[in-house]
Amino acid sequence: MNAYYRLAAGELWVRPEGYIHLIWGPGSEDSVAAQHVFNEVLRLLEVTGCGKLLTDQRRRVPATEEYMGWLLADWLPRAGSSQHLAQVAVVTATPLHLRLQSLDISSEGQRRYGITTRYFATTEQASEWLQAPALPLAELDKPRS
Repeated sequence: MNAYYRLAAGELWVRPEGYIHLIWGPGSEDSVAAQHVFNEVLRLLEVTGCGKLLTDQRRRVPATEEYMGWLLADWLPRAGSSQHLAQVAVVTATPLHLRLQSLDISSEGQRRYGITTRYFATTEQASEWLQAPALPLAELDKPRS
């Protein structure tokens, strides 16, 4: 399945490799449009059962305080407590404040729901990690040599 959805704040792909691929666009400055994207991501995670998300944040716009609050208090609990989201691969934005916002969400996701997040410079690296065989939890946090 390689379904495609074009939304005001970004694009969503259901990749046959077993993950949802979110590519943020300049429309992500609209908090309502960004919320719609995340709600659609959750719906696709539920429908496909894949549990994996690749989010390309290179064109993402900084989130408002209200939007960040919604992510932490509303969306993340729905995605995490339902166990629909297990792994997130993030292709990072360049501006530090965008990376810090992403880190806030991923830290809460790990702490509260055990969602594993890793950061990458390219979509190819991120995709490769999501397609790798699952490692036991103890192996995921070991330092790499």
